[in-house]
Amino acid sequence: MSTLPIAAVLTLVLVALVLWIINGFIPIPTAIKKILNVVMGLIVVGVALWLINTYVPMASVIKAILNIVVVLATCVGVLQALGLWEPVVQLWHRIVNRFRKHRVDAQQHRVEEAEHRAEDAEHRAEDANRRAQEANRQPDKSEHRIIDPNSDANREAPQETTAARH
Repeated sequence: MSTLPIAAVLTLVLVALVLWIINGFIPIPTAIKKILNVVMGLIVVGVALWLINTYVPMASVIKAILNIVVVLATCVGVLQALGLWEPVVQLWHRIVNRFRKHRVDAQQHRVEEAEHRAEDAEHRAEDANRRAQEANRQPDKSEHRIIDPNSDANREAPQETTAARH
């Protein structure tokens, strides 16, 4: 039988004893106690996770899920112990709310663009209908232009004679 599991168990017992002494009998400032408790807790979690991964037979997928859950729970515990969990949660909420606001703004922008495109299409259709009506409309007699035979604009250029061309 290997001596590693015995050493790991002895390590856990030693950590528990040190935590009991630090928290119960030695007068240490609260901030330092917090840090020592976090370090000792990390040692306990690490040794326990190593023992489970090494000596408990289980599928590798389940082992990976267990490792992820333990690491995440340990991170949350450390953040809570150091008083940083609430700021992290607030930061997360600000990020999520900013993303939601951006998504809502983008949706509103797309709706407004669609409305503008619909209005533009409507205006183009109205213009096309108006032009078609104007093209199909018969001109009134009052709209005929009166041609002045003496006007310079209505005179034809004199035609050259054949003799002048040769």
